[in-house]
Amino acid sequence: MLRAVLRVTFAVLVLAPVFGVVTGLAARAGAGPGAAWWGAAGLGAITVPAVRLSGSLADWVVYRGRADPALAVVRLGAALDAQPDAAAVPATVLQVIVDATYLDSAELRGGAHLSAVVGRPGPDAVVFPVVYQGEELATLSVAPRRGESDLTARDRTVITQLAVHAAPALHGARARADLTEAHARLVHSREEERRRLRRDLHDDLSPSLAGLALSAAAVARRAAGVDEGLVRLADDLYRDIKAAVSQTREIAYGLRPPILDDRGLVAAIRHRTAGVQADRLEVSVRAPEHRLVLPAAVDLAALRIVQEAVTNVRRHAGARACVISLALAADHLEVIVGDDGQGFPERLAPGLGLASIRERAAELGGTVRFGRAPQGGGEVAVRLPLPPGAPA
Repeated sequence: MLRAVLRVTFAVLVLAPVFGVVTGLAARAGAGPGAAWWGAAGLGAITVPAVRLSGSLADWVVYRGRADPALAVVRLGAALDAQPDAAAVPATVLQVIVDATYLDSAELRGGAHLSAVVGRPGPDAVVFPVVYQGEELATLSVAPRRGESDLTARDRTVITQLAVHAAPALHGARARADLTEAHARLVHSREEERRRLRRDLHDDLSPSLAGLALSAAAVARRAAGVDEGLVRLADDLYRDIKAAVSQTREIAYGLRPPILDDRGLVAAIRHRTAGVQADRLEVSVRAPEHRLVLPAAVDLAALRIVQEAVTNVRRHAGARACVISLALAADHLEVIVGDDGQGFPERLAPGLGLASIRERAAELGGTVRFGRAPQGGGEVAVRLPLPPGAPA
């Protein structure tokens, strides 16, 4: 209603001066029939653009520059196309909706992977379902702007259109998050099984084989001077068992670095990152005093990531000091490797080392950030989530 009143008002304001000018010119010219026709033609020619101008002015006053549905959908597509992180898709969708309608608060709620909030929607918020292929993915709660009691019809149209076009992106983001979680569970199960196998090989099978080797040696000693054939047979058996013990130890060490289980992650990092005497890089580790009890996949990934990051510092940074920081929270382990070298270039080349760090973090659903350290060099910040129920 307000929009229609404003359009009429603006049309009158625009056309009234034109009508006055045309009437005055006609009166000066003698107000003949030809002049009247020419005045009517001029007024008709100016009416269409004047009405359009009045409509644009009315839209600007009523909607304050807010986008129409088509333009809002285009903006949504551009924002999603520029967002490489699937986890940030819900926040991106919600921000586009807020910007397109000039809202003060809105909330997207659809489980752990499809949740985002801007401001604090009150009890008067209007709820819009986000549906994809018959499934309600989430609900969008939108509060009216300050000073307004309800959303306008245009607001509802824009939000409905955005919800329809955002549904496939939200569905894809949820599917990718579910896939990442499933892969992380698989990696955790694999590494826990490898740790169990290493312990069984090291603690059970190796001692048993060592006992058999001792028994074979005892048989060889008892048979000495009595049965030389038995002595040779016992010696061969002893050597075969000793070889099996060595192979078992190699298999156990290949499954998982034993230092992680024997001495813990911090000690393993200090041992694996220590340089030779001619190495000028000073590596220090900042970590809690107590031993960190972590899932097998998390401490192994942290160790490999730190090793790769320190190796990159030695090869490319030209640094003299490198600081490794470990912080354990209730639901994640944070690992930061910083140096005082030349830092990362503006355009980071996709090398094998950095790709390996990204892949190891992504396997567990973690995140990696390459940036500048407080001391001026490069910094690799990794966040590795802990599975539910993991000790912390």
